[in-house]
Amino acid sequence: MRVTGGLFSRQREMSRSWTFETRAASEIIWKLLISPSGILTGEERDIESKTGSLFAIDVQAGSVLWRGVTLDEPWWFDSDRATADTLYIQSFHQPNLPEPKGITAINIRTGEIRWQQPDFALLGTLPERVLVVRQGFSGQDYFALDAKSGEIIEELGAVQPDIPENDDLLETHFASPLKEMPAMLAGAIRLEDVRGPIDELRYGFYGIYGLHLRSQNRESKTLSTELLVFDTRSSKLVFRETIHAETPLPASWAMLLPDNFFVSHDFLLYVKEKRTLVGVDLRMAARA
Repeated sequence: MRVTGGLFSRQREMSRSWTFETRAASEIIWKLLISPSGILTGEERDIESKTGSLFAIDVQAGSVLWRGVTLDEPWWFDSDRATADTLYIQSFHQPNLPEPKGITAINIRTGEIRWQQPDFALLGTLPERVLVVRQGFSGQDYFALDAKSGEIIEELGAVQPDIPENDDLLETHFASPLKEMPAMLAGAIRLEDVRGPIDELRYGFYGIYGLHLRSQNRESKTLSTELLVFDTRSSKLVFRETIHAETPLPASWAMLLPDNFFVSHDFLLYVKEKRTLVGVDLRMAARA
């Protein structure tokens, strides 16, 4: 982890608060989840060796809690859910089949594996129990597991139980396609260079935008993916980052979407060039 810059200057200009970068050039940052307590988990995937590992970051502190946790299955796994104290990883029945089978529960603060259940697929979580399903020859059977030990505490039969709605994303805000072009954005970029839709996220006094711009080299077959943040009170551009310098042209403009960014626990979070996870502190904006 490398901490970069301060939070905001008196002119309210932003800088990165912290960064987290993969160790190898062949690794990319893959699926990200964030817990209700503000712990961001993610996968580091080595696309050459087809291996992956897991990490966790305290978003507001900007500190790595753990890193390099691996599973018995090195590649075919999926980060499924992050609760206040546990990260749940789903495995698959076979590498070439998307049917989930096998759950690993990891202590989200330490990276320690709490328990593993190889025969179940995850359905939902409650504070003290985990709802799961097991595929049998004649149908599906449902169970409740103890959230701490992973042991079966109740057999629920062949009828699927009600799956609780989880509150793990209550503090997380995602962008949506822009419906109307704001004047402040037109003052910062050449609108004729924009390709595809524009994503917008409003947070406090800030407007955050993700978009693609065509290359100044008209023969180039790539675009740049840009992230721009404005103070909506003054329409001032306070932060800008090229998060991907060479995005391949899609088969259709309708397929083109900006790379994901989101806000959680007062931090703007995004991945730059697939390898660098960046956090930008927005707390001063919320208090302004």
